[in-house]
Amino acid sequence: MSDSVFAQFTAADDQLAVALLVQPAINAALVHNRVPLVRHLTLVNRGAEPLADVTLTLELLGPDGALTEPWTRTLTAPRRPGASTGWDDISDVTPDRALLYRTDEAFPVDYRLTVEADDEALTLVAPSRVLAHNEWFNSPALYDSLAAFVRPNTRAVEAVLRSAAQLLLARTGSGALQGYQDGPERAELIAGAVYEALRQLEITYQTLPASFENTDQKVPTTAAVLDRRLGNCLDLSVTYAACLEAAGLHPFIFISEGHAFGGFLLEEERLGAVAVTETNLLISMVDSGRAVPVELTRIRPGAQSATFTEAVRVGLSHFRGEGHRLQGVVEVHLAHRFAIQLLPSADELVAPAPVDTETPPRRRSVARLPARCRRRGAAPARRRGRRGAAAVRRLACPHPAVFIREPWWPPTTRARLSRHVLP
Repeated sequence: MSDSVFAQFTAADDQLAVALLVQPAINAALVHNRVPLVRHLTLVNRGAEPLADVTLTLELLGPDGALTEPWTRTLTAPRRPGASTGWDDISDVTPDRALLYRTDEAFPVDYRLTVEADDEALTLVAPSRVLAHNEWFNSPALYDSLAAFVRPNTRAVEAVLRSAAQLLLARTGSGALQGYQDGPERAELIAGAVYEALRQLEITYQTLPASFENTDQKVPTTAAVLDRRLGNCLDLSVTYAACLEAAGLHPFIFISEGHAFGGFLLEEERLGAVAVTETNLLISMVDSGRAVPVELTRIRPGAQSATFTEAVRVGLSHFRGEGHRLQGVVEVHLAHRFAIQLLPSADELVAPAPVDTETPPRRRSVARLPARCRRRGAAPARRRGRRGAAAVRRLACPHPAVFIREPWWPPTTRARLSRHVLP
């Protein structure tokens, strides 16, 4: 983890100087994943004489007293003038996880470092705070911790997947949510069905707070988002990612300046890192067709509601013109597999009645899956002149999730087609 996210505090007198590098806030997701709160502690002898028998005591104090046992070290060997001593292994200064899981509102705390030498004491106080259990700290160095809030194994996610399976069954004849087993075309169908299942719930979009970067942001569970029918772009992206991962896909959460949106890998592969912050690489991933971006704010009700097709088009627009606003992406599946443990979830939302995915239901317009989102060999629609529905083709394009609405499109390469599809 980069030191840039940590806050540095210093104190000095004629004899000693100390520096403490700590997290800007105590985050339940980071503690749950054993990320140390204190990155580094440094002691320097500023005096003209050697120092011996130096004792350091580090405490974490809350409004009601100590949150951890004190960390103590004693240096018996003399330290020559100008000598510096450092400590990196300070993992003992960690509050009880149960306390963090119970915390609903942030509260202030202090790191208090006391250094005693030659009957004199130097004290350093570093203010911090404990965040609520569902707060995420938005900083590029901590992007990977966002995956801890994506919980695919909940009853609320299962309810969304049952609706998605119903849509798939009606449109393709199969309600299977088999991830990448049947190739990228089926993967995009699954991603589209999950999006449309969420859109049917008419979740109202709520804007992010103005200070989104380098600050904390509460991330509700999928159950809370579906129960309240309310969520900002980050809430919706996390919810969509949870549903996609439960369906066997590899979801992304893209983070840009003041915004977040979802996406997924079109084929079963993985990135080289859980979090990627190189803008050119992010754009290349999308241009090459490896990643499909999806704008989740369009699942809202009303005139601004949009189909999966349009949501992908809007997602693609984030990579054109104002692509410099992109800040990073989190590959959720990779994070869960190798790095990040999920936060505990108390998902108590009563799931809707199970949907029968064996008998195809009558088709309804509310599904609104894009026209290209139908399996090959499906019964042709009503003829439309010489170039009827029988001539409708599924195109190999940089973003197969961007469904072409034209009744026919001549064969073309990925690069040529992208000029027609992308803004």
